[in-house]
Formats: sequence, C-alpha cells, structure tokens
Amino acid sequence: MAFFKVLLINSATSSFSGTFPMPRFLSVGDPLSSLTPEQVPICPQNPSNYPLVKLSPEEVYNIPGKPHPFGLDHDETNSFNLNIFVPLEALMVWVHGGALRDGSNGLPLYDASNLAQRSAQLGRPTIVLSINYRVNVFGFLASKELQEDAVEYIKATPGVSTYDQSVGNWGFMDVKLAFEWVRENIQAFGGDNQNITAFGESAGIRVEGQPLFDDLLSKLDIPLNLSPAEKVRQLRAVPMNKLTLVGDQLIPGGFRLYYDGGKILPSDKAMQQRALDPSAYDPGLKSLMIGANKDEDSAFTGLLGSQINLATWPHIVERIVPVPELRPLFETVYGVPESELQVYKTASQVVSDSMFLYPTEIVSNTFVELAKQRQGEFKFSRYHFEAILGYMDTIVPGLGAMHAGEISFVFGPPMADKYMISRELNLSKEMQELWLLFANQQDYSIKGSGTIARTDKGQAWVVTVDQQIEVGQSSRLSEEALLYWSKISGVTADQTAAALGAQGK
Repeated sequence: MAFFKVLLINSATSSFSGTFPMPRFLSVGDPLSSLTPEQVPICPQNPSNYPLVKLSPEEVYNIPGKPHPFGLDHDETNSFNLNIFVPLEALMVWVHGGALRDGSNGLPLYDASNLAQRSAQLGRPTIVLSINYRVNVFGFLASKELQEDAVEYIKATPGVSTYDQSVGNWGFMDVKLAFEWVRENIQAFGGDNQNITAFGESAGIRVEGQPLFDDLLSKLDIPLNLSPAEKVRQLRAVPMNKLTLVGDQLIPGGFRLYYDGGKILPSDKAMQQRALDPSAYDPGLKSLMIGANKDEDSAFTGLLGSQINLATWPHIVERIVPVPELRPLFETVYGVPESELQVYKTASQVVSDSMFLYPTEIVSNTFVELAKQRQGEFKFSRYHFEAILGYMDTIVPGLGAMHAGEISFVFGPPMADKYMISRELNLSKEMQELWLLFANQQDYSIKGSGTIARTDKGQAWVVTVDQQIEVGQSSRLSEEALLYWSKISGVTADQTAAALGAQGK
C-alpha cells in the first residue's frame, strides 16, 4: 500500500488578501508508512471537542514537542493538500465534515489505508483521497467590505476568471479545485478520472454573511465606522491564532456557504429548495448514496439553549410551530414533556428530525424521481445507520448512533484495532464493501440471499443496532411526523434550531 501527500500551495497571503490566483501543484511526497510524522500543515483551528476525537489514543493525540492535536502544524496559506491512498483504478474522494469550522484530512480517524487495502481484497482496487480545505473565518467569512476589496483587486488584475472572483467561499473553492486537480492528474497514479466518487458528511449553506463580519470586527476591536478598505486592511493584520479563536466564539455550531452572486453558487434560491428540483442536478451525476444516523443530534446536545425547560417549553413550541392549528399534530408526534429530561430529549429529537431525518427523506424522494427520469443512467442508494460503537459508549454514554458515527466503520482506520471488538471489525469490513462496491458501480447484496436494497420500492440499507446490514424501509419517520414536517415546511431547519438555541450544526 502506497501513501502520497500532495501539497498544493495557495499564492494568496490570506483569505482576505484580495489575491485570488488558483493554488498550484507543488510536489508528490515519497510513499509513507504513517500519516503523522510527515503531515503538512492544516488550516488554523481550535481543538475539536467532537466525541469521535476521543477515539484516538493519547500518544497519537498529544505528540511531544507539537503544540496542536495529532502533531499537525497550523498554517493559513500552506494548508491546501490532499492524501492519496493507492491501489489503482476507481477513486473515492473524502471531504471531511466539521461544520466548516474545523476538521482536516490529518485526523487518524480518516486514515484510509485499510479501506484501500479492503478494495484490493474485494477485487475492486480503489484509490482513496482525502482533501483539506480552508475552514472557519479563513474559508467562509463574507461581507460587502470583502466584496468591494475583491472588486478593486479584479480591476487591477485583468483576466481574473469568474470562479476566482467569489467572496466568502474560499473553502468551497478549495474543494472544487481539489476535484479539478484529481480529474487532471489522477491518471498519473493509475486512477480513472471518469470514475470519481465523492463521499463526506455534514455542513450546510446560508445566504447572509454581513452580521458575522460585523461581529468579528467588534470582537477584534476594529471600529465599524472605518472605510471598507481600512476594515479589511486591519483584519489582514490580525494573527491567525486570534482569528481562529474569535471565529469559534462567533458561531459555536459552525459556518455556512455564502451566496456570491452566482460565481460559485448558481443561485440565491435556498439549497433546501434547489435540492428538491431534479433538473438542478448535473447530467454527469451517475450515482448517489445518502443516509442518516438514528441519533443524529445526540452529540450536539451541548449546543441546545440553556433556557430550555418545562417553564419555557410552551413558548418555544409557539416559536417552532407558528401555526396554531398544527400544534396538536406536533404534540401527537413529539408528545408533551412532563420532566426536564423529557424536555431536553424532545428538543433534541425535534432538531434531529428537522435538520437531518426529514431533509434526508424529502431529498430521497427527489432522487428516486431522478432515477426514473434518467432510466438507468442514474442509480440511487440509501442507508440508515443504527449501530453503536461500544468503546465510544463507554467514553461518552448515551450518544447512540450519533452524527458521523458511521465514519469509524467506513474507514476502519489502523487505530480501530485498539477500540473495536471483533464483531465491530467485521461490520466495518461489510460497510467498506458496501461503500467500495458503490464507488465501482456495483450492487452490494446480502450474503447468501443476494438481496439488494431497492430505493424505488422504498427500501434502504439498514446498519442495525445488532451490527448487521439488512434491507429495511427507507423512511425512518412516522406518517404523523412526515405529515407535520411537510405542513410546516415554511419554517426552515435553521429557524427551528435557532428557537432551540442549537444554531449551525
């Protein structure tokens, strides 16, 4: 198994510098036996408090002489890189989550060497890539001042492409550029640039960035009455560590994409609406698999507002159910809490359904329709994850099948031998097979029976709490819940989360 580190250097001095040239390919490293000793920098960020980070052994998380977790150096301008795990042929490109606030391809959890080895064992050799992109304020800060700064740069620099004129989506530009690099260069590694599968999790979109920019300046003691150019000049002078710290304080849950007038994002129409339009999807999209986890919101309970209790619950319901006629249906679905614990659990379930399970449900209907329209030219698959990683349950009890809980099983990183028991390792191999066959345009089937999950028949792959993969019903919400969320669709998931104090997950 060969491992290569590809370093792409961005010529911009910062995300706010007004210089937007595309990063250039620099070099390919020698094959490595391990990620940690040879890692190049990642985008500046504070240590993540997400529970999955706790899976890493202490000696891997804290490396002597290194100030940051996993021994990863931080650098605003030299953090754009990708990891390539080879053998050959089909490609899987991992885009890490982290709410656009933190995360990198350097986490030991994302070590894909076992996933690539598993592909060879299955006779479906697959290259796995994991990319870095700018996060936090370095990747997703937007404002009219930054737009004006970009306009001045464009005036002074003839020939700047429309793509390079985007403001506030630098991290998204990194992701797009990484895929362009893969398409143009992966054949040198034996890869098929016509067979690329993207896989990832989490993140979202928002269309307004100005309040965030103003809050950032206020916290940095940069006067808001300065000229736009002077605001940007002073912002550039702020050390990257201070920007990272303040960025986390601004949005505890995470950042979003920014509508930039069509330069990167094609429309200011809400992504939730665009996602339901079959015609919005590129004809080059040949297959898609999406899914959700049973207990999506459990890892984010700390983000729920401190004012959620029995006394405030009726007022919260008024905010998240603004149509009085729908409140009886809401109570049919979620009940009427009778204790503080029930209030908390109900609030968590409401957020989980509104932000994860219901959106997965309705967008799945769109993809089923798209598959019908394209008549064999597009394949859609769906999964639902209910398994619980035993070791994680001992570290943080009660998380269940948490948000991103499937990642350990899909990657099956080398460190998994330290925290997975034999049946969990077996499940990991099965999930790797499901994902790898999908990347190779093949169907996974139940061993012995040959049964496959048919989304056109309302079926999905269900990774059960017993750690088996079965064919089950794709819908994980009751008929009453589906009816409620369809009628309350005018209230966005962000509004629901905001009412519960759980913004931006």
